[in-house]
Amino acid sequence: MPDTEIEAKELAIFAAKEAGRILMEDFGKKAKVSTKLKGEPVTESDIKSEERIIDLIQEKYPGHSIIAEERGFLKGNSDYTWIVDPLDGTRNFLHELPYFGVSIALERKREVVLGVVNLPCFDEFYVAEKGKGAYLDGERITVSKKSLEESLLLYESEFRRIGELATMPFSDLATSVSAVRIFGSASVSLTLIASGKAEAYITYNVKPGDIAGGALILEEAGGIVTDLEGTPWDSYMDRMVATNGRIHEEVLKILRNKLRI
Repeated sequence: MPDTEIEAKELAIFAAKEAGRILMEDFGKKAKVSTKLKGEPVTESDIKSEERIIDLIQEKYPGHSIIAEERGFLKGNSDYTWIVDPLDGTRNFLHELPYFGVSIALERKREVVLGVVNLPCFDEFYVAEKGKGAYLDGERITVSKKSLEESLLLYESEFRRIGELATMPFSDLATSVSAVRIFGSASVSLTLIASGKAEAYITYNVKPGDIAGGALILEEAGGIVTDLEGTPWDSYMDRMVATNGRIHEEVLKILRNKLRI
């Protein structure tokens, strides 16, 4: 691994911890909320967390590009791009639910080589480097080996906005698994599968910051991440199926049958 990536790992860990500290200082307090173009909420905590991450990256790597949830694309002149979601699960945060996190990933020539997810309410910190496995608080993690019938399915939370794409396959999927949960955070959902606590996650409204860190962590833990057609993931896909690997083809088959893919 190039020296840049070794140093970047330490930076990503520090930045995610700093962002988590900011979020926890604000958690449970009345938040100032504005609305993005698509009606999504953004809080002062989102902005403060993101600014801290961006400042740390630009201080160390002024030539790197950054894709940030609130600031958008900050173009650099390097092969490296940071993908940042400073608060994944803003609605949960606003409702004082603990299911939110900080996600930071690093791409080299569009391949994610580093992923970090901090879930500050649970004091859980996930790290993965491409080809080196996935770790929770320094301990290596792997996905479960459960069958579809034994599985816990984590599902898309935006039923109201997405409509039939989300609702059509839901009943078939729900009756094929042991139980279904909706957490409203890709970072939470992907790390639950990576650590063997759940087996599948399906989402239809993906942004790069939502998934880049968590998808690498899950893949390095032995899982599989694709789009609905089974194409291997990248940070810019807009629909995602993530599983423990064992049940991946069965889940895709249900989706294809229902959505006629």
